[in-house]
Amino acid sequence: MSRFSIDETYPDPQPENAGTGLIASVTINPERPFIAAASALAAHMAGSDLILARAAARPESATDMIRDLLESARVPLAVDLGCSGVLNAIALKEAGADAVVISCEAILNPGLVTEITEAIGASSSFFQVDCRALGPEQTDVIDCSGRGIGIDCTSWLKRLESLGARNVILRPRSCTPSEALLPVFAATGLDVHIERPGWGLALARALGAKGLVTEGALGCREQLEWLKTGVMEEASIGGSS
Repeated sequence: MSRFSIDETYPDPQPENAGTGLIASVTINPERPFIAAASALAAHMAGSDLILARAAARPESATDMIRDLLESARVPLAVDLGCSGVLNAIALKEAGADAVVISCEAILNPGLVTEITEAIGASSSFFQVDCRALGPEQTDVIDCSGRGIGIDCTSWLKRLESLGARNVILRPRSCTPSEALLPVFAATGLDVHIERPGWGLALARALGAKGLVTEGALGCREQLEWLKTGVMEEASIGGSS
């Protein structure tokens, strides 16, 4: 029996919204794994296009964790559980993941971008890029430890695109102003989702991003509610002029 199972099973529900541009992150805690399945299902129902599964601690078997999760909650799933190479990416896909997230591995070995996108498909590959602003028009890529690596973010995204990448999760540090990312988005045709606490879906779209990575079901509901409120306010203002 799956470690994620709740006693009863139900027909697969349909999410409230489709094509929202929201990716909902869900953290898997090995000590309370059943919560991950419930959280993933709730986030999908709340309107996320994709669930992004991360682990609170390095899992003994990432593939088993994916299978267990999908046994109890059949949701569109991307996994950020560490991807060491092509064989690992293939194994994660075969376990049921719809997409695999690759982080600093691509910085250390850019050739991995082409290898992975050719092996599992560009649409199933997400490349996570952390960055920080160094000046009004300069945004620097940082590594997993938070240190700058001396590569301009715009240049790196162009490189990823030339190597075959299609999807990026961009994670600006808290000191990065939104306007610093405008030239970054203008420079490529990549589908970018922003992950930055405090920023909203409306801002992500205004900057040119495809969407936003938010936290769980509550984050999805809040983002969609804020977006709906903003649209209604704009309509109200337009109608009264």
